[in-house]
Amino acid sequence: MKIYKLLDSVKRAWETIILFNKQLGERGVWVNVAYIAVAAISAAAGGYATYDSGQQRKKESRYQADVAAENALAEKDKAKYDAKMHRENVQRVLASQRALYGKSGLTGEGSPLLVMEESAKQGEMDALAIRYGGDIRASQQRSASNLYRMQGKNAARAGNIGAGSTLLGGASNVASGYRQMSKDHPG
Repeated sequence: MKIYKLLDSVKRAWETIILFNKQLGERGVWVNVAYIAVAAISAAAGGYATYDSGQQRKKESRYQADVAAENALAEKDKAKYDAKMHRENVQRVLASQRALYGKSGLTGEGSPLLVMEESAKQGEMDALAIRYGGDIRASQQRSASNLYRMQGKNAARAGNIGAGSTLLGGASNVASGYRQMSKDHPG
């Protein structure tokens, strides 16, 4: 929608130039008309380029934000899987301990029981630490995703402001050209 406004501005500038030329009618006016036309077209092209650059940076940032969001999910899933694998490994170790205790004639009471309970407790603490580490990494990726989205919005906003600034500068040049043309060819 914004590009149509930009093109409409160029069209109106050109129509104004043609109107000026018809009103002034002198041969020398073409130099000033050309200056005004070039200033208007340059402003329009520069404005569009600045606007488009901001939109492209916004798209790039959106893509990076989407990748970071996917990475956050992957980190969380990986931590969940790693914690599950760790718990299964702890269960295998505990089963092996029980088998060795039984083979050596020890019962599952007293010191052997305390050792197995401590091993199970430490294994669960390790599994929780694995999950927590994954949550931290996922949170970092979500933060990066949010930062990319903000950068994209800011890039688009900067592109719009830059385009407006370029168009205003071009309008100033067009006005200067018209003022000079009016001085050179009064009438």
